[in-house]
Amino acid sequence: MIILASESPARIRLLKAAGLFFESRAHRAVERHCDGLEAPYDVAQRLSTEKALSITEVEPGDLIIGSDQVLECDRKLFSKARNIEELKLQLQELRGRAHALHASFACVQEGKVIFLHVSTATLKMRQFSDMFLEDYLARNGGDVLSCVGGYKIEGAGIQLFDKIDGDSFTIQGIPLLPLLEFLRSRKLLPA
Repeated sequence: MIILASESPARIRLLKAAGLFFESRAHRAVERHCDGLEAPYDVAQRLSTEKALSITEVEPGDLIIGSDQVLECDRKLFSKARNIEELKLQLQELRGRAHALHASFACVQEGKVIFLHVSTATLKMRQFSDMFLEDYLARNGGDVLSCVGGYKIEGAGIQLFDKIDGDSFTIQGIPLLPLLEFLRSRKLLPA
């Protein structure tokens, strides 16, 4: 069985849309960024690994997938905003600037990491007006508080950007193509 160590609606939607049969479970990892002590790329790897390893009630042979995403702008790591006012401040700070999203997944079997992958996408927010920001928050704020960066590019969040380099799956939270390739290599999906 494949187990996703996440209850993220975006990750669940992406895996289901790709045709995967899996079970979703809440991870027990503590999501902490050691600001300045680790490279953002390493933070994403560590957190995805910790999430996968936190699922312990499994059968022999079960494959657990942990995933995490880290937003970095000028060496500063951003966390999910706790409220609309914090989200507004984050979007104002990111406005007109490029930032990186590092999305990682770790595959664990029988307590051991058997595959680890990180992909990075770079996104540049446009110089949107304060009026646009107020309207965006009024329409989408509650829905995007669960997203690091405060946007969903598959929805109205795409309007925040004028340039994107990287695949949409990485931006939405999990590097899906490398994951599918790995699952095929393990014969967990047809080749």
